[in-house]
Amino acid sequence: MNPLDNLDLPPARVPDLERIRNAKRKRAQQLKRWAQYDKNMEKKEKKGRTSTSPPPGSNPVGRQHPGLARFVQFSQAVILLEAAARDDLDEARKLLSQGVCPNVTNTDGLTALHQDWNE
Repeated sequence: MNPLDNLDLPPARVPDLERIRNAKRKRAQQLKRWAQYDKNMEKKEKKGRTSTSPPPGSNPVGRQHPGLARFVQFSQAVILLEAAARDDLDEARKLLSQGVCPNVTNTDGLTALHQDWNE
């Protein structure tokens, strides 16, 4: 048996609509797994607590989780790196004029200037 048979890899070329559907399905599964994990962690926290008061640092109005947010927010430095990667000079200028640090690096150690220069 080939160990690669168990991987959930898409075929060589999948039509765009099918790829989008697959991505949405996988994201829904991921969110479902996260919700289940979060629910289990909440149960463990409740079992570990002896008093009826909320745990320190909790929000008394209601729990808010980043996993339940409908959007993702990136830091300005990450947005600058991404703007440089797609050669968006206007956005890069705007971010730099707002004081975003140009010395932030990506995982390869490249700054926005390095990324733009390499292309």
